[in-house]
Amino acid sequence: MAELRSAAPISTTTTTPRETPRETPRDSTAPIEQGVLFPANPEGKRSSMAAGVAIWAAAAEAADPALAAAIRGERNFRANYAQHLVALAEVCNASDAKALAVAQAGLSAISGAFEFVRDGKSSTMADAMKAPSEPRVIRSARIEGTGTPLDALEVPYLRKQLTGNQLWAQARDWMAYGCMAEGAEKAIRAVAETPAWLDLRGRCFLVLGASSALGPLRTLLQCGATVLAVARGRADTWRDLIGFTRGTAGTLLVPVRGDAPTDETDESLAGRAGADLMVEAPEIAAWAMAEAAVLGLPLTVGAYTYLDSDAHVRVNVACDAIVQHLVAASSSGSLPVQLSLAYLQTPSIVYAIPQSDHSSSTELFHRTMLKYLGYPPNARPPVTTDAGKQRYVHDGLLNLQGPNYALAKTMQLWRAILARNRDGIPTSMNIAPVRHPTTPPTHHIHPRHPTHRTHRTHPIHPPH
Repeated sequence: MAELRSAAPISTTTTTPRETPRETPRDSTAPIEQGVLFPANPEGKRSSMAAGVAIWAAAAEAADPALAAAIRGERNFRANYAQHLVALAEVCNASDAKALAVAQAGLSAISGAFEFVRDGKSSTMADAMKAPSEPRVIRSARIEGTGTPLDALEVPYLRKQLTGNQLWAQARDWMAYGCMAEGAEKAIRAVAETPAWLDLRGRCFLVLGASSALGPLRTLLQCGATVLAVARGRADTWRDLIGFTRGTAGTLLVPVRGDAPTDETDESLAGRAGADLMVEAPEIAAWAMAEAAVLGLPLTVGAYTYLDSDAHVRVNVACDAIVQHLVAASSSGSLPVQLSLAYLQTPSIVYAIPQSDHSSSTELFHRTMLKYLGYPPNARPPVTTDAGKQRYVHDGLLNLQGPNYALAKTMQLWRAILARNRDGIPTSMNIAPVRHPTTPPTHHIHPRHPTHRTHRTHPIHPPH
């Protein structure tokens, strides 16, 4: 039987006249729009490309006005966006101050541009997050596992569970092949050699994108963590997660609405579980705040969502609004527990890497025939910082993925930079292997990027 409890009462904030939600013009024959949406132009049309250009330009304006002008003046941004994003990353890596300024300006532009539509009325994301809906209040159904925590690190690979010597051998093979950085191998070894780290009883995780194939939800539960899981209402998904939890040492808090029936079963719970990030971000944030206060456990928020095209940007805007809400609450003292953030980043954007990884990437590239076929290296020429030091940038952009994907993942990078360096929030950002989001993990390297590597937390550090 699932235990049901209500979140704490939700407070609402009255908007000022200037902030009064506006009616959203809509063609009566068009699908109903709701939740997080790209900004509409005066004709009511929503363009992800126009919004993206404006956001990238606003971010660049904070550090390099000439680059901002180039972005705004680009006639074919879809085809040529990569060169501008690489230039922006190199500007950031040359200066601590510019890295922080770009992150702040980029996220401010996102927050100011995106709309949140509910019941035909549009407001800014900031205003929406201040006013969660009482009728939409989220409650928790609690699922307690009966297993014991993991006592040894296991890594799933090719339908096997690697541990001990098998894991070390495979990690060495990945390093030799070039798809794993030395730092990642050291981190795996450190966890494996310290079994106490695997016991996560007494820790709480808010997992945004609980059904993600790359997400850590199952491992967290196996390690005994308490997990607030956010995924859309799909009975098959929740049936699987609830059943899995029963056999672990963890506790799963499932978002639901209304009172539980007296004869509640796992099957009936699965049918009414779920919350939609894009349309219920304010209520999810309020739920997380309330549960954190009740549980009194250190809270780590992880974002692991993926959707296609412009929806990927929209769901990441929703996730970032929730993260921003919790960071602000932590800074003000209204979140009564320690907060930390965790991201699983893609290799397919531009980010800083250590000199050792830059050297390895360059060496691997020259071992191949790709340079003779006209493929450029991922490792960029070093950037000289304001302090006269050299920084190293990895260009993993894939033009076929498009600027929406780059924006969705870069906003996570911007948030990590600000959270760690401005807000003092412990933040982890690991770089995942190359893979298709709907297929089992593989370690094949895309021919455009023979030197993609699995890195550890380097991207969240601005230049030193």
